[in-house]
Amino acid sequence: MSHLTTRPGADQYAPYYATYIRLVPEGHSPLQQLREQPATLQQLLHGLTDEQARLRYAPGKWSIKESLVHVLDTERIFAYRALRIARGDQQPCRASTRTPTCPPPVPTRGRWRIFCGNTMPCVPLP
Repeated sequence: MSHLTTRPGADQYAPYYATYIRLVPEGHSPLQQLREQPATLQQLLHGLTDEQARLRYAPGKWSIKESLVHVLDTERIFAYRALRIARGDQQPCRASTRTPTCPPPVPTRGRWRIFCGNTMPCVPLP
């Protein structure tokens, strides 16, 4: 099944998301992109040690591990929003309150190897 699509118009999303929308190649299936990302991410992160995953390149900056926790948290938020849309929920979703000065997410406990294995999507994509 093909899910080729055109990008949404600028009036169909908040300006903040324009950068992310441009990252999906024109004419490429967003679902295919989502299917490919876990393997790509695991390839990128596979060789990191716990120490490397916790390293911050500058004071106040997030580590790779903290950044990945943020991505996983955000993925869950968007999955919840998609579920509400699919169910026809008419209640407005609460806006995200993250700002550039927002502290990093609480780092997960445990070793990087175990954590890195938990980056697969929770729901199988069609």
